[in-house]
Amino acid sequence: MTAVRSLLFVAWLYLSMALFAVGLSPALLLPYRAAMWVIRGWSRFVLFGLRWIAGVKVEFRGLEHRPEGAALLAGKHQSMLDVIAPFAVLPDNCFIMKKELLPLPFFGWFAWKTGMIAVDRSAHSKALKEMVRQARTRHAQGRQILIFPEGTRAPVGAPPDYKPGIAALYRDLDSPCTPIATNSGVHWPAHGFRRYPGTVVYEFLPAIPSGLKRAEFMALLEERIEGASGSLLATPPKLRLKFGELKSIGHNISDSLASGVGLLIGHYEMDVFGEAKRSPEGFIEVDFLTGRTSGATPSAALKKAIAEYANSGLDEICMRHGTTRDVFTALTTRFAVDAVYGDHFKVTVRDHHDRSSTDSFVGHPGRLLPSRRQS
Repeated sequence: MTAVRSLLFVAWLYLSMALFAVGLSPALLLPYRAAMWVIRGWSRFVLFGLRWIAGVKVEFRGLEHRPEGAALLAGKHQSMLDVIAPFAVLPDNCFIMKKELLPLPFFGWFAWKTGMIAVDRSAHSKALKEMVRQARTRHAQGRQILIFPEGTRAPVGAPPDYKPGIAALYRDLDSPCTPIATNSGVHWPAHGFRRYPGTVVYEFLPAIPSGLKRAEFMALLEERIEGASGSLLATPPKLRLKFGELKSIGHNISDSLASGVGLLIGHYEMDVFGEAKRSPEGFIEVDFLTGRTSGATPSAALKKAIAEYANSGLDEICMRHGTTRDVFTALTTRFAVDAVYGDHFKVTVRDHHDRSSTDSFVGHPGRLLPSRRQS
């Protein structure tokens, strides 16, 4: 049911972009505030569909800390939703975006018209100077400049990686900085089409005053954003699940890798069975807790995909079940090809209560082999 609702919402999202782009494109000929009105309307339209189609409610907290005039804001970035939702509550939002998004229909057109700050990230220091120059202009116009300090969407649980762009803006604008925490990636993940019912929270935190030294500012910003975002994620995990749930987690992550289409991690060209078949060993065994493999040596692309499953994919699946990877003491899968079963994989799961199982699956999606036929 979640998959069906998610697909319906994705259709709603892209249809809304087309409808607003065509139906309200005359706003592109008017002053930028008319185009901003269109974007704010589209944002609320998307949030409406997200709630009533996908079952995801969006809640804004700490609005007493929301700036009204010229301001600098820095937000946690886990989801595409982080770009859409702020328009619903910020009066004159101006976010920093990748330059390659400008040619996109609707999104790019209205971003250009409303003076969003487009940055060519491949230009490095030149891009930083251009970003600061544009931000200075937008700040002088009384706008709220929103930047995502990590630069790109990161899966829930990924180590933070704050880039220097926010420090440059903070210094040059000599402005307080309002942090924004979120848990958006739990319900609208960084990769894949699925949306998971629940409540996304955006929390505006008290502004960090201007004038701090760079190192002090960066440390304080990361501490506040990561601390508050972590608190939004901190529903107590279930450390003892029904064993069937643990087996389901093991099957789901194994089936995702077996399919070759890793929506969970954003990799779409994996062929674990093909690589196993072409190898002398005839199999690849994956340890999803460590990312290590045995048997055939995987290609660089497959090795990278396996590492991402171990680093973030497993955490994301566990979070959906309300638990953490700590419930497992073993989670391994052997992918193999033979003349009897063709493509097949064997999943071994063990937990801290010494419960364990090994189940075999044929094909992809994997069909469970009855116990009497399992080897």
